[in-house]
Amino acid sequence: MINVLKRHLCRAWTNKRAHVIGAVLVCVFTQILCLIVFRSELFTTFERHKYSVEWHEESNDTASKELEDMPITPKRPMKILLLGYMRSGSTFCGDILQANPDVFYVYEPILYTWDHYMPGHTNPSVRRIKASFSKTRSYIPEPLEFLDYMYRCNLTAENVGFLTNVKNSHAFASEKCSGNSTLYNAIHEANVGPCSELVLKRCKAAKSILLKVVRLSMREADKFLEKDPELKVIHLVRDPRGTLLSRMHFTSKLTGEMHKNYTNICRRILDDIQVSKIISGKHFGRILTVRYEDLAQEPFVFFRKMYSFLGLKYTPSVEQYIQKRTSIEGLSAYGKPLIKSTFRKDPFKTAYQWRQELPFQLVKKIDHACKGVYLSMGYRTFSNEEDLRDMSISAKDATYGKGRMTLRLV
Repeated sequence: MINVLKRHLCRAWTNKRAHVIGAVLVCVFTQILCLIVFRSELFTTFERHKYSVEWHEESNDTASKELEDMPITPKRPMKILLLGYMRSGSTFCGDILQANPDVFYVYEPILYTWDHYMPGHTNPSVRRIKASFSKTRSYIPEPLEFLDYMYRCNLTAENVGFLTNVKNSHAFASEKCSGNSTLYNAIHEANVGPCSELVLKRCKAAKSILLKVVRLSMREADKFLEKDPELKVIHLVRDPRGTLLSRMHFTSKLTGEMHKNYTNICRRILDDIQVSKIISGKHFGRILTVRYEDLAQEPFVFFRKMYSFLGLKYTPSVEQYIQKRTSIEGLSAYGKPLIKSTFRKDPFKTAYQWRQELPFQLVKKIDHACKGVYLSMGYRTFSNEEDLRDMSISAKDATYGKGRMTLRLV
């Protein structure tokens, strides 16, 4: 019995060992097979990567050769729109900005139009082209269209013929661009062609193109900002009382009534301020509102900030030009006294001359019509004439406005 049991145990152990050995052999064989397959796949992947690298290297070489052969497209010039109002200090501001040699400056390119807010021209449906131009031209471009011409250096002889008072621009400083005083100081007809060729070269070489306008609203500027992402706007605002006095001194038949219509003037300024605040969000960092009085009080401080906003270099020569521009005397082209010219001998004195000359009762009327502008821009009122004439009392707050589109004197 015992022998039989031994035989069964031996047979069972032999069978179990055979199963174990078989299992081990299967595992070993499986591992060897996996290694063979992995090695084959690894080799295939390496080859693919090798050829892929070689293809990319060849492609990069080809692309480099193609880039070398491609013509270099010059960087598009920066576009600057200086938006102001008649007798608001915009000529003074534009002149300082063009002190940078990289700036191509066009003075009042749409001066061939009337202002919508002038008496008799407040109806938006009425075309505002001056008769002297509309009667002599077969085609009159709309204001925004013409500004676009200037920004694209589309300075054909016909387009240059629309420009007036070009003597205010360094870019037009040449006998070839001399004006004709009988027609808004427009370029003489015989000089239009040579002047066009001259300024076209200067415009194309410029890194920045600056247009100064007093015939454009902020609503129109908004359309331009939406159309052209490279445009920046400087909105220059002056105390309406100073603007009104300056217009009263500017005895022109064309603008003789403008100083009487201060209600419309302040309505326009306030509308521009409100529109500027509304659109400053969608045009973040592209609109800068500045008070003329701040430029007059601290010209070096504020022009440096304006140059920084525009990305222009504020060089020692620019600072020297500011010094020269605010200290030397100057007369208008016709030898009239300084106060009737746009040239500023003493901007600070000019800015507050209204406090000594305007009658107190007139000041109160202007205050009532322009209180919205005062609140927005930090201009102060005076309860009595004694305070009005006392120049030690400031006529403006140190800070004003809301949002990032304003510069503040701190």
